[in-house]
Amino acid sequence: MLLLLEVGAIVLSITLALVVMALLGLCVSPMWLAAPLLAMGYGLDDMFVLLSAFSEARSHAIGRPNLLEHITLSFESAGISCLCTSLTSFVVFVIGGATSSVLAIQSFCWLSAFIAILDFVLQVAVFGAAMALVLAPRYKAEGDEHARAQQAARELAARRGARPSAEPVSYTHLTLPTKRIV
Repeated sequence: MLLLLEVGAIVLSITLALVVMALLGLCVSPMWLAAPLLAMGYGLDDMFVLLSAFSEARSHAIGRPNLLEHITLSFESAGISCLCTSLTSFVVFVIGGATSSVLAIQSFCWLSAFIAILDFVLQVAVFGAAMALVLAPRYKAEGDEHARAQQAARELAARRGARPSAEPVSYTHLTLPTKRIV
């Protein structure tokens, strides 16, 4: 589902870039046919980087699952790399568009520059929201499961006569026996 939403965002960035090109009156060339492939590369790369950061944030989570916190952490850690790749692509294509004397290459570079920056904007706006919408039911189920496990632990502790603790138990003060090797 996330992949389909991401492809939709990529198609939207291509469409917006074509609208900008039409408004600027730049010529259409057969080279434009390669631009959607570049856009797929930008968008899918950013998606995989963000999903990798999301799974990393999720694997380091402690306690009750929190979707907003995991998405925020994934954008904090991976957002800068997505921004840097999009900006460098944008700058390279702007330089190519500004310095090329061949009209077809010039218009291709401008189209690719617009696609690169629009894809990043839509990546941040659309893909983050799509992650929240698609993953929210799973997090609700995991949160309910976590709450049930905590309740079962409290009930077990009450049956054993132990005082239930709201804080997790720390075992850092214990030492393990060590075997001396001579």
